[in-house]
Amino acid sequence: MLVLTIALILLGISLSVVVPRATNAVKQGKEKELRFILREFRNAIIKYRFRNNHEPYSIEDLLSDEKNRPFLRRIYSDPFTGKPDWEFIQSATETTIISRSKEISLSGVPYCDFR
Repeated sequence: MLVLTIALILLGISLSVVVPRATNAVKQGKEKELRFILREFRNAIIKYRFRNNHEPYSIEDLLSDEKNRPFLRRIYSDPFTGKPDWEFIQSATETTIISRSKEISLSGVPYCDFR
């Protein structure tokens, strides 16, 4: 009986260490994917601007322009919301696409502030 109790205590301690690490690993993977997607959007916007001499009017413009040239293969889903619900921000000088997720990253920065 004592051996079983000790085994259960050790199992509980090891699970209390493993579960948070696994959760953080999943979150790190999603953060890495988010950074990749935002970089793809940024590169597509730069190419669009260079070839068309103006900013895109929407995310869909990055799939093809007036001359049917693609700048992005597809509109990716946000790894944190699970939907392609990006916020498209356009100013007079630049276009930015950001996540609509309200979650906070492992480093303490909201995902909507990732660029």
